[in-house]
Amino acid sequence: MLWRRNGDSMKRGTLRHDEQWARDYAQRQRTRWEYIASATPTHHPQPILTTSADAIYPLVGLCKAAGLPEPLPEFVFHPKRKWRFDYAFITTRLAVEIEGGIWSQGRHVRGAGMLADMRKYSAAALLGWRILYYQPSELLEAIADLKIEFAKP
Repeated sequence: MLWRRNGDSMKRGTLRHDEQWARDYAQRQRTRWEYIASATPTHHPQPILTTSADAIYPLVGLCKAAGLPEPLPEFVFHPKRKWRFDYAFITTRLAVEIEGGIWSQGRHVRGAGMLADMRKYSAAALLGWRILYYQPSELLEAIADLKIEFAKP
């Protein structure tokens, strides 16, 4: 049996049992899961990531698979601070930052986190680093951009 608030009221003690609402809710959930099951592909493509380290640092595995130089994950770039890049290509001084939590009010989009990131990125620029920014769902775009970057003479 499901219970819900009576209308939009937030007063204490206004919960009531509603069998029709419970049946409607169960039907919506069934329909939702049926839709998800029908949208799920029946075949599973071969995984690109091959080792457990690749699962922790997916860009490393994707670079290996694409024939690109492997970036160093969690590279400390500043001589005095403990600032790290998510991934760094040392020879070209190119860094890749994966900015997660964009839609869930994560660290990178809240005020204090943004200010700290701006200080870090400014310091990196003064030290001669170039930084590419992506969100976690854009790793394949990162690979495409890195292919262009490393194809330059």
